[in-house]
Order: sequence, then C-alpha cells, then structure tokens
Amino acid sequence: PRVAILVTGSEYDPAAGVAPSNGVMLAGLVDEAGGAVSRLGSCPDDERIIARALLESLPCDLVLTSGGTGRSAADRMTAALGLAGAEPLFRGLAVRPGHTTLAAHLGGCPVVALPGTPAAAALVFELLVRPVLRRLQGRTSEPETWELPLTAGIPAGRPGRRMVWGRLCRTGASVAVEPLLGPAVGPTLAAALGDVLLDLPDGGHPTPPGSPVAVLVANPYPVIR
Repeated sequence: PRVAILVTGSEYDPAAGVAPSNGVMLAGLVDEAGGAVSRLGSCPDDERIIARALLESLPCDLVLTSGGTGRSAADRMTAALGLAGAEPLFRGLAVRPGHTTLAAHLGGCPVVALPGTPAAAALVFELLVRPVLRRLQGRTSEPETWELPLTAGIPAGRPGRRMVWGRLCRTGASVAVEPLLGPAVGPTLAAALGDVLLDLPDGGHPTPPGSPVAVLVANPYPVIR
C-alpha cells in the first residue's frame, strides 16, 4: 500500500536543525508493516497550506498525518480537512494517550490524523494504522493479543481506557510483562523500547503486580528478556 505522510507544526525548521522526527518514525513503521511511503513532508500550522498538502498527497492508499489534532487555536487539522473537502469519520478515541486522533475520507482515500506527540502517534499507529495496512495487503487485521501477569504494579492514571508500553520478560518457566513507566522511562523512550501494549480498561485504578492484563503485540518480533 502507498502511504503519504504529512507532519504539521510551525515549530519545525529544518534549516535551524528542528526536524519533524515523527515523519521519520512513521516512515519506518510503515515500511516495517509492509507499506511504501509515497510522500513524506511537513508544513506549518496553517489550514490552507495543510489542505493543499493533503490534496497533493493523492493518489495513494492511505494518508497519515501527525500534529494539529488538539483543540487549541494552533491545532488546524480539523479545519484543513474541511477545506480539502474530506468527509469526517470520527473525532477522538476513547483511549489515552491518543484520544485526539481524527479520521476522514479524502477523495476515496482514508486519512488518519495522529497526535503530534511521538508516544501517542506510535501507539495509535499500532491500534489503527497497522491493522489498516494489514487489511490493504489482504491479511487479517486483528492484532495478536495475549494475557500475561505484570512484573510490577501500574499506578492509577486518568479514568477510562489506558494503554501502557511494556516488554516481555521471563519469570522462571513462564513469561510476564514489564510495564515501562517511572521517572527513568518517559513516554517517548517507552514507545521506543516497548514490544507490546498493555490494555487497561480502567486506567483510573491502580493495577497490582501479578495481575493478568491484556497484551497487544506491537513489535512483530517481540524479544523475551
């Protein structure tokens, strides 16, 4: 599948050494998932420029954007999709991080607008984009899921569904999952190190060590440490 990638943000200035790193990350994920990047670009937070870039991304099989999906005055993705004539599919996901994700149809092509933070963009890629790419390749779109015990507890966060990056590890003769949280592991590093996503239906309550949790395999070649 041909995938166009557009990263938005007026803060990006390659001439000053401020590059849109999310584009590189998403291009790598698309390639690893069997897609082909047909276009990779960036543009400032201006709905007219974004709309033009969206239209110039066509034809392709999927448009991925990152940034501008929040509700502040600087977030222009919703306005840009409207200017481009896109048909909205949904605004927002019932999961954190990634709750500001948008989706639309543009000229018969699906558009998935990811949040601008790298950790959220990587997470929503696994939840939504990888299954879409699998379906476009004629493969099953259902991700592989397991149920494994936690090696460490997860403190309470915001109420509602929550996803936490983790990695697999051996505990004797069995396998458990280590949540990647804490002051030494920020969200971006956790996304880089994680092989799996822990699905917590009620992230507003703490999850004790040893609790069984649903685990979604993100890395196609997860390592058991």
